[in-house]
Parts: sequence; C-alpha cells; structure tokens
Amino acid sequence: MGRNEKGVYSWSPGTPGWMHNATAGGSGDLSIIVHGDAGDIEPHEGTPVTIFGYEGSYVAGIPGEDFATGGPRASCERWMVDIQGTTVTIKLCAKPGSPSAEIREAHEIIESMRVTPYGSDPGFFRLFFTLTTSTWDSG
Repeated sequence: MGRNEKGVYSWSPGTPGWMHNATAGGSGDLSIIVHGDAGDIEPHEGTPVTIFGYEGSYVAGIPGEDFATGGPRASCERWMVDIQGTTVTIKLCAKPGSPSAEIREAHEIIESMRVTPYGSDPGFFRLFFTLTTSTWDSG
C-alpha cells in the first residue's frame, strides 16, 4: 500500500488494482477497484453504456465491503466492459455519508480512464487514469 501523488497512473489486466482515498486529508470513505484477467470474459448485467469507447454495462446500488475493516459499505457502482478479449470490472464503493466532493472526484478518476494497447500481442493493454489530488493510496 502506498500513497499516490497526483498524476497519471496505469493498470494492466492480471494485476491487483485498488485505490482508497485515505491519505493527505481524504476521508477514507471511498475505494475504486479495477479487476480483469487477460482472456477472461464474464457475463454482463445492468444498463448498457459506452465506456472508453467500448460497449459495456453499469449497475448502481450494489452491496460492497469496506477495504480497511471488511465491514459493509452502503453502496457500490459497477461498470463492466470487454476490451480486447478481457472483461474489465470497475467498482466504486462509498460508505454512508461520504463527502459529495470526494464522490465526484472518484467519478472523475473513472471518467479519465483511457485504453492504450502495448506490446506485440493485441490482447495486451493498459488503462491510464489521472489522479487530480494526492489523497489516494493503492495496492
């Protein structure tokens, strides 16, 4: 677990991807989890949406867990999108009473995500995203 300064970061399939807004004055009430294993396709549920230019799905109001304590969180949102043969799942979870400015910031992080292929295999890609504050840690 480490503090992230504001800037551009990336995630690749098969690697752990989570962020928690618990440093530099963040409330610690929110987490963003990104998951997907290269080549794994999962069934989608929810409302059809376009994510990063790809067709996907969105669901709000699903239960989630508190990263630090394992206790329940009030609500999570989940986006699922198939990118180059891999289902990527992004989950944003917030505790009850989370500051609205922090929820907006979390949505901005997700909205900033962009897909960039890398390597010679067309199935390899990275999601690049931007942190606009230094309140997030990750692992």
